[in-house]
Amino acid sequence: GRSGADTVPGGSSIVATNSTHTRVKPGVVYPFRTESYSTVDARFGLEGADGNWSVMVWGKNLGNKYYWNNVVTSSDFTARWAGMPATYGISWTTKTR
Repeated sequence: GRSGADTVPGGSSIVATNSTHTRVKPGVVYPFRTESYSTVDARFGLEGADGNWSVMVWGKNLGNKYYWNNVVTSSDFTARWAGMPATYGISWTTKTR
């Protein structure tokens, strides 16, 4: 998880509205503020009795929460970096002696 933060000085007080020169996603009031978010990750694994192998099943952002983790402003645009969607995988490890 992460707490909210201004991505530019005073970002919590800059309100953006749609106009002929700007377009703001519905629901976004403070486009220069990164809101707090948290995701749920999990990891489950097994290891052989001799320790020579292991298998791990894992998932990140299991609730598939949409969030952004950075906002960048330039002279004529503003961009957001969206967080990763739900991601799953399996890891297999073997050891040789």
